[in-house]
Amino acid sequence: MEQIRAAILGSGNIGTDLVLDKMGYETGINLWKIMDVAEHIVRPIMPKPVRIGKVSLTMGYAGVYSSFLLHADKAAEQFGVDARDILVELGKRNVVGGQEDMIVEVAMMLAEKQKQTASHQASAPKTPPRSSYV
Repeated sequence: MEQIRAAILGSGNIGTDLVLDKMGYETGINLWKIMDVAEHIVRPIMPKPVRIGKVSLTMGYAGVYSSFLLHADKAAEQFGVDARDILVELGKRNVVGGQEDMIVEVAMMLAEKQKQTASHQASAPKTPPRSSYV
């Protein structure tokens, strides 16, 4: 339901339809009716309001489906990685709806990469602070 309402009221398709309508293009969408559906049917049955934050903005940047948002948030928490990195990697892989299992796979891969980077940095020789050279 959240995805439906977000698409209707959020920064999704309705924004495009409004802009095209304003420019004089015929979209075939009755904007008032779709807004009414969002307000009177979808909103009352939503568990929580739509929020636009850094991770939901990244979905558009990465070109991934909004259904990935909650899965990416869970995987990020479970594996200790940034949900935005998960979404961007999914976009690079052209993952589509129905491939939500890839979210966990990507999170695991990012966590392993993060662990290797931290291990490499810990074993690298330490450079003295710049003030020591003077």
